[in-house]
Amino acid sequence: MTAACIDRTLERGTREDRGQSHVDRCAAAGDLYALAHGWRHRHNAALPASHWGAMMDLSAINPVLLVASLMVAATPLLLAAIGELVVEKAGVLNLGVEGMMIVGAISGFAVTVETGSPTLGFLASIFGGAALALLFAILTQMALANQVASGLALTLFGLGLSSLMGQNYVGIKPPSTPKLDVPVLSDLPVIGPILFGHDFVLYFGIALVGATWILLKYTRIGLVLR
Repeated sequence: MTAACIDRTLERGTREDRGQSHVDRCAAAGDLYALAHGWRHRHNAALPASHWGAMMDLSAINPVLLVASLMVAATPLLLAAIGELVVEKAGVLNLGVEGMMIVGAISGFAVTVETGSPTLGFLASIFGGAALALLFAILTQMALANQVASGLALTLFGLGLSSLMGQNYVGIKPPSTPKLDVPVLSDLPVIGPILFGHDFVLYFGIALVGATWILLKYTRIGLVLR
């Protein structure tokens, strides 16, 4: 519809003023297109090229800090993926991981804020997620409920429960988890900030990956699961 309006504007401009240049008509059509898309042009003042260059300047991003931040952000997903790996190896389809994660997150957040201890918050998040995992196990393994329906129901239940539990904690900043800085390795130019400047949760996740691999590959329990 916007393209049709532009065409009609150009045709009307041509009929009314034969002397108007092609450049002016294109400018008028561009203004109409901009207004149709919600852009605000005042006095036809264009932004300078330096402004657009600053918006698209990616050189201000520190790649070392970016990789370190990605490692921190991926840690909760890593922990949940390890649990899902073990469940899938056992032949169970668990679609309630998201609900378990968010209940564990709000449980840890609330305990950390109330006690001021990130360690207790970490333990509370484990028990919060394990509680929903236990409920899923009871539904699917003892009550023999449908795994897909049970997983989706737990996801919706976890989202609603976490929203209810977190109403009193909106806008509250929890105490920060202390970092485990290795005296020599943390000072290395690139590897130090990426690998040796994080809290214990990230290192716990990495250690859990190795432990899970050993469990599944070299133990009798892993042979049974596989």
